[in-house]
Amino acid sequence: MTEDVWMTSGEWLPVTSTNVKEIRYNFALKRLFVRFKGSSRGILRPIYDYTPVPIIVARRMFRSASKGSYVWEHLRDGGYTVNGPYAG
Repeated sequence: MTEDVWMTSGEWLPVTSTNVKEIRYNFALKRLFVRFKGSSRGILRPIYDYTPVPIIVARRMFRSASKGSYVWEHLRDGGYTVNGPYAG
């Protein structure tokens, strides 16, 4: 899937990562969803969403070599509202 298709489709994109299973971006709501591997608070493959995430930040997530590091360094510590975990 190309970056532009992913940015506008709202579909989950499987990624290669030790911690992150897949990512999804809602362009209209500026929400970046991250489904993790493993479990959190008893929820298997939990989903967290980060908002409001500008398109440039979502693009950088798409391009990042390490999705887990990007979440930690730019989303968790980036001043975004974090919601979750949700069941995936």
